[in-house]
Amino acid sequence: MKKCLKCENLINEASTYCNNCEKQLTTMQNSDLKNKAEENPFAMGLPDWDVVPPETIVVRRKRKR
Repeated sequence: MKKCLKCENLINEASTYCNNCEKQLTTMQNSDLKNKAEENPFAMGLPDWDVVPPETIVVRRKRKR
């Protein structure tokens, strides 16, 4: 069983038509799915822009009285 991308209806694996939303299913190839994952910056972990080098981190400490 697979789900319709539009209405989340369960459909037979061999079928390409959804009776609930009455539309043809658009199936994506495996290579297209891999390319989509590479385009998404959060797919493989955190994006590069929030990586901070350790020398830029400043730790403030309270003064002892």
